[in-house]
Amino acid sequence: MMYNIVPMPQKILIYEKKCSLSFPLHLNFNDIYILNEKVILDVCNGAFISSEKSDISFVSKSDTTFEYKIIADENLITVTYKSESGLFHALVTLWQIFKNEKELKCFEIEDFPDIENRGFMLDISRGKIPKTETLKHLINILSRFKFNQLQFYIEGFSFMYPSFKKYCDSNSSLTVEEIKEINSYCEKRFIEFVPNQNSLGHMAPWLSKNEFSHLAECEGGFSYKGFTLPATTLDAANEKSIEFIEKLTVDLISCFDSEKIHMGLDEPFEMGKGKNCKSDVAKLFVDYVNKLNLICKNHNKKMMMWSDALHRFNCFNRNLPKDVTYLEWGYEKEYPFDERCKKLYDNKLDFYVCPGTSSWMSFTGMTDNMIQNINNAVQSGIKFGAKGVLLTDWGDCNHMQPLSVSYPGIVFCGALSWNSKIMLNKNNLAEALNIFIYEDENKIMGNLTLDAGNYYKFEETQLPCRTLAHLFYSEEIKNHKEYVESLTFISFLIKVLSLPQISSVYLPALPKTSKKISAKYCNLQKN
Repeated sequence: MMYNIVPMPQKILIYEKKCSLSFPLHLNFNDIYILNEKVILDVCNGAFISSEKSDISFVSKSDTTFEYKIIADENLITVTYKSESGLFHALVTLWQIFKNEKELKCFEIEDFPDIENRGFMLDISRGKIPKTETLKHLINILSRFKFNQLQFYIEGFSFMYPSFKKYCDSNSSLTVEEIKEINSYCEKRFIEFVPNQNSLGHMAPWLSKNEFSHLAECEGGFSYKGFTLPATTLDAANEKSIEFIEKLTVDLISCFDSEKIHMGLDEPFEMGKGKNCKSDVAKLFVDYVNKLNLICKNHNKKMMMWSDALHRFNCFNRNLPKDVTYLEWGYEKEYPFDERCKKLYDNKLDFYVCPGTSSWMSFTGMTDNMIQNINNAVQSGIKFGAKGVLLTDWGDCNHMQPLSVSYPGIVFCGALSWNSKIMLNKNNLAEALNIFIYEDENKIMGNLTLDAGNYYKFEETQLPCRTLAHLFYSEEIKNHKEYVESLTFISFLIKVLSLPQISSVYLPALPKTSKKISAKYCNLQKN
């Protein structure tokens, strides 16, 4: 017999004696005054009844090797905890056990996470700005699976920067007040809310404005092999770029209590191809990283950043700051996490592994890719000493996927990053979704969600990080000619942007493409 607990504890023993306690448990909240009663009742929905006589005894013990320990005897549960977060996670575990089990036997649990930082990042900058009610719902789900970090990806105007209000709209930007409200909501659930903004590449919304266009590496856009792309990358050598980013940073961090800030820095495609074409690009990039790191330190923040440009520009033999946390991202099941993590480990750099929910650029997700991608990332992270896992949920091409499509990835990653030795199979994952998210007594929705997420495997063409159905809809493909042109453009992107391990898998599998591409793709600047 094994109880359905997600994540599965590191150690669980189940005895023959029956436990007479039943759901909901009586709990004297005065015994755990360090926690917020309303939060416990909200997260652990229906698990506890406030009562003077408690079914649970609590013991604080700060010198333990575990985060929490639960001993359930016939008539009493004893919870020993190392910290407030340990106490919170113990109550979440009890909620899971008593929510699903009608008859209990006595048990003992000793638990702690394999990976210290277990985060989730939601893209709020690609056409979908969630309401605070939706974000709070998401935060409760994250807390039920023991995530302890949350980031919102910001590029452009999805946050109403106080210094740049004229570019923002309260209907499509989270306000200072809303961010502070979310910060407080996270804190009560032991989730660190980390500010996140891009600060080099992905700056197209800003650089499209006359006031900032002079800060671009390529002011007129960037041409490459017949394609003209809009300006997306700041001129890293321009001190005005640094001043601009510092102003954005000061505005953003004013809303957060976290000691961290994620500064982005991924995909600076134009770097060294415009105003700095005669520069040593690796030196230019590392100098820029050090300048941003100094800004962060001056404001008492520890900098985080994506690591792709370190590999792209071969920056490892340069003066990379050792007090920055580097985030190694990759979203295909073929992504070489082992190779990339070893590089970071060998250079003595702190890093996270960052897989994805495999939900974006799809309508129902990509279940099997998600499972393999997350498992590869977490196992590589454990192997090479990653400081954290950051599960990403992007919104490319207008964020068409509903949040529910990302739930399987959240549950799977939460489980594996806590206890990497036990990987949920699809039946376990479906059951966890039914019980703890959908609350589906008919046990239909879990399997339905996972099966719908494997629709992509029936498509005639497999694409990295997107489905063919989504491509047809987002590109408004109406005939075979447009289909061939679209795949030709996708082929170009795979060749230019993907690692050999990715392109070698997907390019040969693509149908025959055209040598010519219509104006629709040749000049993206005008679109």
